[in-house]
Amino acid sequence: PVFPSDSWSLHFSFNLLKPYISRDDTDFYILDNPVKKEWVFKVPYIAPSQWKGALRSAMMQELVARLNARQIDKDKFVKEFAEERLRLYRLFGNEKDGTSDFLNRFLARHLMGEMPEGEQGREDWKKGLEAKIKEVEVEFESVLREKGYRKGEIEGFQGSLHFYPTYFDRIGLEVINPHDRETGAGKNPIYFECVPADTEGTFALLYVPL
Repeated sequence: PVFPSDSWSLHFSFNLLKPYISRDDTDFYILDNPVKKEWVFKVPYIAPSQWKGALRSAMMQELVARLNARQIDKDKFVKEFAEERLRLYRLFGNEKDGTSDFLNRFLARHLMGEMPEGEQGREDWKKGLEAKIKEVEVEFESVLREKGYRKGEIEGFQGSLHFYPTYFDRIGLEVINPHDRETGAGKNPIYFECVPADTEGTFALLYVPL
């Protein structure tokens, strides 16, 4: 296929350092903890949404840690945070799974400063924090509309990164056997289906700047 200019893809193979455990969506299975499987061929896999969520979370945490570690004035902090947040939005699309709440709260706490001493001061600070979170949310919403990421009542925005599933060709079993504190004996082993260590998988993503 022909992709737009400046598109690129990343593709590499890897081997698991330890067993991979995930949770399947099936209602009926021989074990209570089956590994997640592709719904047609029933092979264990990592869904594109899992890769996307993991990478978004890692980049978000890195952004927060990096800005927290830097000694910069408040205006510059707010500007850099807005630029980085928009970059994440362009890459991953609209914010889901608490991402928006986390980032709004992070910026609001920074703008509010440290919680004061005293019960009344703390109560006033908490009320001010909730108001500031709402203010940050409204401001970011206006930026998204100004940049064209939101139009009308449509909130969906896909983002430029497109992830592909990772399939595995092996299934193993892990056992957890909780021990009684008094006797030291395990009575009720818990079985987890897994992808064994050293199983090979492939990671792939596509970037399309549209």
